[in-house]
Amino acid sequence: MKNVFFALAFMLVGTFAFANNAKEVTTVNYDEAVELINSLTSTDSSNSLKIENNLEVFGTCYIKLGFYDSEGNKVYEATLQIEGVSSAEECDAIGDHIESQL
Repeated sequence: MKNVFFALAFMLVGTFAFANNAKEVTTVNYDEAVELINSLTSTDSSNSLKIENNLEVFGTCYIKLGFYDSEGNKVYEATLQIEGVSSAEECDAIGDHIESQL
């Protein structure tokens, strides 16, 4: 019976010892991630590896329009989704152009 208690005690201690193997999570900012991805190259000449930044290739601009009555109450709200925008500056320019037309 004494051996059973020792075995259970060692199992309990072993459980706690292995349960506390917390791995530290590291975070990388966007620029470092892009630099790391761009540094990956394929050494096989028959296969080529091409990684593109999807945010730049498939840029999407969202412009939220709010329509208000004379008392300042919001009457209607709409969101425009514009595909193929290459930068935040281009999205701002599109928004400024739409604002000038309204």
